[in-house]
Amino acid sequence: MVPAADRWSQDAAAVPAEGLPTWLFYLLVCVILFLLAFIFLRDKDLRRRLSAFLSSAKRKMVRFRLQARVKKEKARKTQLWLELGKAAWSEDLPLESAADVRQRLAALEEERQARQVEWQDLYARIEALNRVHQEARTRQTELFEALAAERRPHADRHQAVEARLQVLAREAEQAPEKLTAAEYEIRATEEEMRSAVDDPKLGDAERTARHEKGRARIRDLLALEEELRSRGPGLDAERAALAAEESRLRLLLDENAARRDQALADWQKRENIFQAEMKGLQKDRDRVQDRLVEIKRLSEPLFESYGQAVDEARPARETLALLYFQIDGVERRIQDLLTRIENIR
Repeated sequence: MVPAADRWSQDAAAVPAEGLPTWLFYLLVCVILFLLAFIFLRDKDLRRRLSAFLSSAKRKMVRFRLQARVKKEKARKTQLWLELGKAAWSEDLPLESAADVRQRLAALEEERQARQVEWQDLYARIEALNRVHQEARTRQTELFEALAAERRPHADRHQAVEARLQVLAREAEQAPEKLTAAEYEIRATEEEMRSAVDDPKLGDAERTARHEKGRARIRDLLALEEELRSRGPGLDAERAALAAEESRLRLLLDENAARRDQALADWQKRENIFQAEMKGLQKDRDRVQDRLVEIKRLSEPLFESYGQAVDEARPARETLALLYFQIDGVERRIQDLLTRIENIR
């Protein structure tokens, strides 16, 4: 039996918990928003402070954008000074206020020209070395192909001779066994012939047939023995000739392989010399190229300073008029932007 207290707990747990209705929640949110709007409309000081905050943020954003534009225009002016300095330098425009800058530019330009000549010489030497090496590689390939073509018929013939020698060796090895087998078969055939003569069960015709068959078989075996014995000297002579030819071919193949190995060793030595020389030339070229880049980097601020001095002096040159006009336009835009920034309070 379940106690009363436990039943009360179960009944309480079974009752669903009731929360705030959804429509009431949204109604309260709307009331709160209405009160906030009412307070905002009634409080002039709050509206003024909010307006001042938003206006200040807007002014800061505008000022930031104008300052970014000023920075961009100043960078453009610096670039125009650089172009003006290079143009004035190409015109060989003398300027007392920039005599020191011109002297330093002249020294860098002299070094640049010398380095450029050195770089072109190194480039030409690298190209010539590559060309000579490629020609040597072509000759080396042709030499290897010629050695391979010279070796091929000797190697084919040597392979055929070795195969024939193996056949002759097997034939010479099997000849005694064949002779022994033939002698054994002759004796066995003779024994069969004698048995046929003494066999009373055989008729004269059958006895005669077996006798003739045995004699024919013996004649064949004797002919085989004679052929095997007569072939021995011929096999020895052929083996001797083939052995001599095999030795001659082996010498030719070894001599061909020696020439190929020597050619390969000579090529490897030449390749090592080429790689060392090429590495040295490329290192010198990269060193000169790095110095040319460094000279250009050092010249940029000098051209900019020279261009600024030319802009201040404004010597009359038709080739520089357009750059003067562009610099003036950039300066006007900068001053206009600075004025707009100054007027932002």
